[in-house]
Amino acid sequence: MTDLVQLTWVGIAAAGGVVRYLDVYLRSGNAPSFGPALGHAAVSGFSGYMTALVVIKIYPDWTMVAAGSGGYLGTQALDWVTTVIKSKVEQQLDVNKKDRQQP
Repeated sequence: MTDLVQLTWVGIAAAGGVVRYLDVYLRSGNAPSFGPALGHAAVSGFSGYMTALVVIKIYPDWTMVAAGSGGYLGTQALDWVTTVIKSKVEQQLDVNKKDRQQP
């Protein structure tokens, strides 16, 4: 996986976050401002990138969609990523425990 691909994921994720930010402000009737939009882009870039890293292991064809969706969801996407990782770790711990119990 190249750096350009990873940067593309971050860019799509950041765009998803800005879309979410603008959507909230347009629905509220308030004018958006640059600073909060930039903050949303940063959080969303990270969230979408983490989501893409998880999804590429499960459904590689959906990685770009996952990056954008993860960016749009922001910290909710990080909650999902945490749940997936926790489940995988618990599964591995159970396998390791069973392996140690067998003679």
